[in-house]
Amino acid sequence: MARLMEARDSPNASGPLLEDNWTLVGDWSEAKRYIRTDKVVAEALFAAIADDEHGVYTWIRTQW
Repeated sequence: MARLMEARDSPNASGPLLEDNWTLVGDWSEAKRYIRTDKVVAEALFAAIADDEHGVYTWIRTQW
């Protein structure tokens, strides 16, 4: 078990920007990859994942 939820919810996590990005990414599902989406929504999702300071992927990499 990765225990990422406990680490993400800890007071030491990266703050409200990371929390906002997690909320946006959390709405995504595997089934949604087959549904066409608005370009603005797709870019926002990508930014929430890839942001160098507060992105979900960036944060996950710090937990490895």
